[in-house]
Amino acid sequence: MRKLRRGLSQLKIKDLPESFFLMEQLRNSTSAVSSISVEYINRLYVKLDKDNTDCPKKLLPGMDLCPGYKVMDFDRFRIPRMMLQVKCKCKSCVGRDDSSTHCTPMYYYTRVLRVTDCDDRGFYVYNYHWEKVSNGCVCKGRRKAPQLPQ
Repeated sequence: MRKLRRGLSQLKIKDLPESFFLMEQLRNSTSAVSSISVEYINRLYVKLDKDNTDCPKKLLPGMDLCPGYKVMDFDRFRIPRMMLQVKCKCKSCVGRDDSSTHCTPMYYYTRVLRVTDCDDRGFYVYNYHWEKVSNGCVCKGRRKAPQLPQ
């Protein structure tokens, strides 16, 4: 990690590929991350395809354990205004009879311009922000409490 930080200190943060910002330390250390007031978030999710949103009852060949469906994420206070997201159809993994697994979204981060304030003339102020985007769903096991030896 020290070598990586030393190497990154030579680069300009804005020149790094987006995949580097999966590292929370790097994402939080940039001035590009800012808090956003609730008044400047106006999200609307619109389902895209004709695929239903119901969780399948049984696992079929070639089916994902955690299927998802696509939605268009629209926010008028963000550039780009529209982004594609994936929502999970199921709470539990398909074909698993026990409650030890669950479906969870998989995320990546992308840099967007977002309204963060309004200046004294009434114009919106835009700043860079790292937006979390869901691009799929994965099956994860629930953590169990450690058992103490008897």
